Amino acid sequence: MSDLHRTHLLARLKTALRRSPVVVLTGPRQCGKSTLARQISSDIPGHFFDLEHPADARRLENPMTALEPLQGLVIIDEAQLQPNLAPVLRVLADRKKKPATFLLLGSASPELIQGASESLAGRVVFVDM
Repeated sequence: MSDLHRTHLLARLKTALRRSPVVVLTGPRQCGKSTLARQISSDIPGHFFDLEHPADARRLENPMTALEPLQGLVIIDEAQLQPNLAPVLRVLADRKKKPATFLLLGSASPELIQGASESLAGRVVFVDM
């Protein structure tokens, strides 16, 4: 990926995170989604969950309990592995005070896109790599 393309993607992602409580970054496997998210997380304090990591997957078995107290940027990598996440994020995105913004990373799987589109309508922005 060229530096110019990455700079443009970073700018689009940061704009989306300022405008929406939930942002979904999609793209093919190994295209740099996680690297881009880690780059953003160096500028914005927050939390990183990788659902392919067993400890992180266990922490998000009850997503409301794990996510509700968090503040800042909450990044969830491989979000398509947690199909019950979108309804929880809808509740968290609708809080009066918005202590957290959620960045979901995942392959452009129909399940992730459909789940986020339906449950998070009006609360989500999609950015494709």
